[in-house]
Amino acid sequence: MKDVIVMMLPSVGSIKMTKVMLVKTLKEFGKKLINQKLCKKIANTTNKKEQTKLKEKLPVLIPSVILKGGSKLDNVVQRQPVLAIDVDKIKVQKGKPRRPTKEEAIELRDELISCLGNYCFNIETSPSAKGVRGYLHIAYPEKYLEHWNAINKVIEDLGFELDPATKSIVQKYFIGYDPDAHFNESPEAWIELLKEEEPVKMEVVKSSKSNSTPVPREDKVEYYVSKLEELKIDITNERTNWLKVAFGFAQMGEVGRAYFHRVSQLCTEKYDVKDCDKMFNDVLKRFDSGERRATIGTFYYLCHENNVPRYPKKTSGGGSRVVEEILQARRFLERYQFRYNVVSGKPEMFDEEECAFVPITDKMENSLFMALCDAGIQCPVNILRSILNSDFIPDFHPIREYFYKLDPWDGKTDHIAQLAAAIVTSSQKYWSKAFKKWLVAVVASALVDKLINHQVLVLLGIQGLGKTTFLIGMIPLELKNYVYAGTINPDSKDSLVYLSQNFLIIMDELADLTRSDLSNLKALITLPSIQVRKPYEKHSENLPHRSSFAGSINDEQFLRDMTGSRRWLCFEALSINNKHGINLNLVYAQALALFEQGFKYWFDAEEIAEITSENERFEMRSTEEELLLKVFTPCPKDEAEYIFSTTEIAEHIKLISHDFRVTNSSVYSLGKALRKHGFCRFKRKGVYVYAVKRNPDDPDEYLCMKDGDVPLNLDGGQKVIKEDHQKPIK
Repeated sequence: MKDVIVMMLPSVGSIKMTKVMLVKTLKEFGKKLINQKLCKKIANTTNKKEQTKLKEKLPVLIPSVILKGGSKLDNVVQRQPVLAIDVDKIKVQKGKPRRPTKEEAIELRDELISCLGNYCFNIETSPSAKGVRGYLHIAYPEKYLEHWNAINKVIEDLGFELDPATKSIVQKYFIGYDPDAHFNESPEAWIELLKEEEPVKMEVVKSSKSNSTPVPREDKVEYYVSKLEELKIDITNERTNWLKVAFGFAQMGEVGRAYFHRVSQLCTEKYDVKDCDKMFNDVLKRFDSGERRATIGTFYYLCHENNVPRYPKKTSGGGSRVVEEILQARRFLERYQFRYNVVSGKPEMFDEEECAFVPITDKMENSLFMALCDAGIQCPVNILRSILNSDFIPDFHPIREYFYKLDPWDGKTDHIAQLAAAIVTSSQKYWSKAFKKWLVAVVASALVDKLINHQVLVLLGIQGLGKTTFLIGMIPLELKNYVYAGTINPDSKDSLVYLSQNFLIIMDELADLTRSDLSNLKALITLPSIQVRKPYEKHSENLPHRSSFAGSINDEQFLRDMTGSRRWLCFEALSINNKHGINLNLVYAQALALFEQGFKYWFDAEEIAEITSENERFEMRSTEEELLLKVFTPCPKDEAEYIFSTTEIAEHIKLISHDFRVTNSSVYSLGKALRKHGFCRFKRKGVYVYAVKRNPDDPDEYLCMKDGDVPLNLDGGQKVIKEDHQKPIK
């Protein structure tokens, strides 16, 4: 037999009628899209509403036709030799048919396999596990209804009831999972035909011309009916309300019949096509004779009572036309899958070829616009853009999604320590401890908007060691799109946006940063939030700071800020194993668990002192700092040999270094160096001074005093100093 082309849809909410997929058998189709875990969850869910929501995530099959541009009969472009069998009712002697149990559904499946297995592509239990579905190979697709009547008689003879919805050739079916399903790659064609019985005559009753009741606006009615369908709200469950709705739609004449059916179908347990037509015929006659049990306003009232949003009021300048265009465009776009990525700040669309969500490009936007035009919907591009950037699209947080899907940590294995062990550093114990704290802080900053990781991880080592490769390689595949590796400019708007759009920022060219650049970068790292207006946006946004920082450098000395280096976690890497093969999901599961357990990922005063001590060998000292330490050492106030102000210290340094100039800048730098190295500072006669000693390790006696100078002492009097200390040593 020929290949069968079927409509394959990722879910019922993503109907895209412009593409089909060619498969040879429905067995191949099932293998591609089945989600076993989801099907088991549906079968075990007793709450009907929850079960319906879960079902909507299942893939969908339209087996009997190929559609283009919509899902109605007018959109059929080709019929297929397939008829769906959907049995979910068992006939009983008294009362209405009932749903079978799971055990009865399995027995029914096996019975259908024995009767119709040779004619069906497959027969399986339905996703709810309380029904049976099969796909019959029919000989004459153009005689679909006659085939349906014939197979329906067979099903009734077995004591079951075929779902009337299968009469429709455009009906959609959820694809479930049944491990014991029957498959037949080349079934025989079912040739039995049975003419349809005479249908119930639907009387078309025209409203009397003398009837003064105004005909409702169809666009308004369509709005409320569509909203009921979208929100899955049943307002006809009580018969009195059903009657009122019928009278409301009777105000529209025969046009109201289709709306009455659409609203009645929402009461899935009671809906019957014949009963619905009979009710509407009766009400239409009574309405024409002058009876007014209700009007279309009653229908609107029932909608409002059930929390349906009110119909937008007409505005000047053709506002109602614009509203209708928006409603039509929204209904059309519901066939696609969209989501708004709150991290990247961009809307995304499901791409069927890549089987993944991708950011909406200009080309994709233009394709959507052309699809709207092909469907006869006049929707300007600016309105399309507004829809795609509104709450019409649900939010999606990819970083949180990744972490919440991780399997729980076993609470024992230290996966973070295993990853840290892939690098051998010159201070391994300190590295392992600091890396764990930093990694947990990375997770905390990414998940909680108000938590900021204040530390930067920096790997130092020879070129070609694999430092940057390690940093990039420690990011899981699911988050690779949220890593930026490059230069950060604190004055650039793009760099500010990177703080919100990335999980990790890996900085290069750290060696080229000046003292001022490092200071600005430190401010950027600790920035709590970002107030910025993105390119082409009208309004500025307050974006959360999500990203953490890391970097790599070949030079050993790159820290130039004398005010402190506690933000920088610097490690000299001796060797790196970038083929460690560690499961990163386990690493981040542990980091998440530690964060949720209250692990102290920040550094206290004692640990900051350790960071400062470890960072000393990576610091690049200024000329002022080097000369200061060459001449003087800090000491307690009561052990001071000399008490000098910052300017006096600068003057003494000038005596030993002819190139040194006493300026405001050099004095300021000396002040920072004095505070950095803990020189005792206090006030004397209204001037801040420092207690100092000569550096005993310096072989040259640089401290010079003019003849007759008496150094200051702590008591304000004279201090006895050896003679050789009072004159320059030559």
